[in-house]
Amino acid sequence: MKKRKFLATRGLAIALAANFAFPASGGEQYELLISGPVEFVDHATNTVAVLGHRLVIKDAIAVQLGQRVNVFGGLGPNGIGRPSLLQNTLEYASSGDRVVVQGMIASVDLSRGRLIVEGAAVDFTALLANTGFRAPRVGELVKVVGTQPSARGVILAGGIAHAVGVSGSGGQVTGVSGSGGQITGVSVIGG
Repeated sequence: MKKRKFLATRGLAIALAANFAFPASGGEQYELLISGPVEFVDHATNTVAVLGHRLVIKDAIAVQLGQRVNVFGGLGPNGIGRPSLLQNTLEYASSGDRVVVQGMIASVDLSRGRLIVEGAAVDFTALLANTGFRAPRVGELVKVVGTQPSARGVILAGGIAHAVGVSGSGGQVTGVSGSGGQITGVSVIGG
């Protein structure tokens, strides 16, 4: 599993929409790639794990097991997520809290109603009863929203959508809010 370096920001207040992106420096679009509880912290290597993703951050001492973090970044041309920013919400996640994972589907097991998105196991059996639901296919870019009843466990999908970012025009962004209408305290370390 690849490790990426990013900065952990503390106490950032951002209201998140289901799908959105905002322009970063250089015109790159950042989207919510992962949102969930911290499953692992290694202070010696500044490494954390969220929904099966191991990430290297600037200061892991600021992140605690069980805290909800949001990981922002872009999707590469191959559909693989490129995390760039980590937001520590300073809140603890519970089994009923929403989790999000976005990326390319690596495998699908239709007989069990399971798939793998960016290394995270997802159970979509609850969605099979919905009229019009079409089981995703390997190689599709999706955003899964659901819950994770047990730490490091399977994500129970409440919804699966094609992964599409939404950005505003004229420098404005929809679906994002912060204090005074500005997003503050987020910066990128490296590239």
